[in-house]
Amino acid sequence: MFVARPPCNRFQPDPLSYNTSLQNTPVLIVSVNAQLPVTNEFIQLPGFYDFNPANGGLPFGGPQNTIQINQDINLQKGRHSMQFGGQILYLQANNSYGAYEQATEQVGINRTAGLQNLLTGNLYQFQAAVDPKGALPCVRNPYTGALTQTAACSINLPATPPVFARSNRFHDWAVYAQDSFKLKPRFTLNYGLRYEYYSPVTPRYKGGASNYEPSTNTLLIAGYGDVGLNTNVASQAKETG
Repeated sequence: MFVARPPCNRFQPDPLSYNTSLQNTPVLIVSVNAQLPVTNEFIQLPGFYDFNPANGGLPFGGPQNTIQINQDINLQKGRHSMQFGGQILYLQANNSYGAYEQATEQVGINRTAGLQNLLTGNLYQFQAAVDPKGALPCVRNPYTGALTQTAACSINLPATPPVFARSNRFHDWAVYAQDSFKLKPRFTLNYGLRYEYYSPVTPRYKGGASNYEPSTNTLLIAGYGDVGLNTNVASQAKETG
């Protein structure tokens, strides 16, 4: 007897969590969680995330596609009830998280300075996400606090925004064989073997996955250097498990 089950499903999260209408609205705050001195009410300025820029970003979320194929074969022969089968699973997780996609404009380092700079038109800090194109953060000198600038941590201007979308693919499969051997009318022996393979994540875009390699003290980024998109980034760091 043959049994085949080829299901396919698509999971779509709450569309309200993926609202992109405000994703290009900058954050404008006096200072982080600035409050009025008497009423302790938060000072709100026009913009996205009024009080604290660390709340998150938009868009957030995305659909997930799953394709799963199962094939089973049942065979009855004498005192043996055998079953063989396999499974193929393809999973595509599409997610976006716009962390700092909304530029952050902080007027002052604290409430007093922020209100004063608001009157004079000065800006204390501006932050926005940029595409590093494989560059790593510069190392800060622990004694002087200065950043050590090298080619590995430098990007060419003009800077461009990064891709906030992630499309991670997984290709898993499994095979098994089992048998119920009826040795006696009141004694049955059940035994079997199953082998499963779980593939590490394979990103669709450059920079969609990374992993730390402790043997060389380097960060492997998919799509940059000698690390390809189809190269198993996770398998190159077996020591980390």
